[in-house]
Amino acid sequence: MFNWFKKRATQLPRIAYYYVDSLYAALNDSNPTVMFCENLIANSIASLPLELYFRRNDGSAIIAFFHPKYRIITKRPNLNETYSVFYSALVRHLIRYGNAFVFKVTNDDGELSQLILLDPTTVTIRLEGLQKIYFVGGQAYTDVDILHIPSGYGYDGIRGKSIIEYARQSIQNSNKLALYTSNFYDNNILTRVKVTIGKENVSYEDIIDIADFYSHLGSKLNSGKPIIEFNGNKVESFKLSGDVNELIPAREFEERAICQFFGVPYELLSMNKQGINYEQVNLIFKNSCLIQYTDRIEQYFEKLLTEYEQERYFLEFDYNEFLRPDAKTRNEILTTNLKLGIITTNEARKQINLPALGEELAGDVPIRDGVGPLTDDVIEAYAAGARLKLEELKKIQEGADSVSDNKSK
Repeated sequence: MFNWFKKRATQLPRIAYYYVDSLYAALNDSNPTVMFCENLIANSIASLPLELYFRRNDGSAIIAFFHPKYRIITKRPNLNETYSVFYSALVRHLIRYGNAFVFKVTNDDGELSQLILLDPTTVTIRLEGLQKIYFVGGQAYTDVDILHIPSGYGYDGIRGKSIIEYARQSIQNSNKLALYTSNFYDNNILTRVKVTIGKENVSYEDIIDIADFYSHLGSKLNSGKPIIEFNGNKVESFKLSGDVNELIPAREFEERAICQFFGVPYELLSMNKQGINYEQVNLIFKNSCLIQYTDRIEQYFEKLLTEYEQERYFLEFDYNEFLRPDAKTRNEILTTNLKLGIITTNEARKQINLPALGEELAGDVPIRDGVGPLTDDVIEAYAAGARLKLEELKKIQEGADSVSDNKSK
């Protein structure tokens, strides 16, 4: 009987099952949740404007366009990289390696001309007394040449540690679950069948022949054809156990754990984004995650200024656009401010990128309670109406006084 199965024999590929125990592989595509968090943090910070301000005597601040280092720090750090590329890479260095090193390039006059990111894996640090000595390619440098920004995680006074080191166990568990799930579904467990052979004492070769036979029946060549039971053989679908159904919740648990390590709200990762208040989520994202990076960048980059300059100049990331509410909320706020006279018509139009109207249409005075543009005609009409109401009130008051006098007589 079993010789008949050999007519359909095929060579089936064998799958090697193994787990990747490396923490972050080659720091590329090892874990999708880690990559998502890293990209989100780095790109979010790179999208924030960084400004250099000058603090005036009255406490107010203005953007220091006139400072020679303004453009280098806030616009174009070096000739090869844009602002977003430079700061995105800097944040990635902090996340991956726990340290960022910026080499200060100076011109012939000793003035700062460029900022170049160094590969953290090529920089070693030795502490001599209270001063750090940095070694790159066998050459020694001090903080005069290199700006060192350590991560807030595990900083020991010399180097910081990567946040990935602290999330190691969760990342490894997530990697194992991802690999197991991939192998599970790649093996087509959901479409496989179980064959019960109606004969005892079956040899291993016969089992292989039967497996190859039914594999051939289940191939694309036999799509739609029935599977026939004969000679006591039984064919039934493979039933999933309860453990298999726990794969997705288990992966979600590890994803949440990784997001917690990074300080990223899980709502930004999950596919179901309906009903999310992005303004609130972004505020949480800023306070629980981004601010630890932006604060360090601001404070360490201020070291590029002289001690005298640090008394008046300071750096600050602008979160206004990042925390901008959704379109519906913005329109409601804009309409309310316009009605209350907080802003003028043209100020409102500027916020929604519309051209300004002429003074005869918009006026240059805020509108109050929707009375229209406060042009000279409108103001005169409004004043005339106010005078008329005042005269009416006087007449009413005079009438009341007259009635009171008559009663007293």
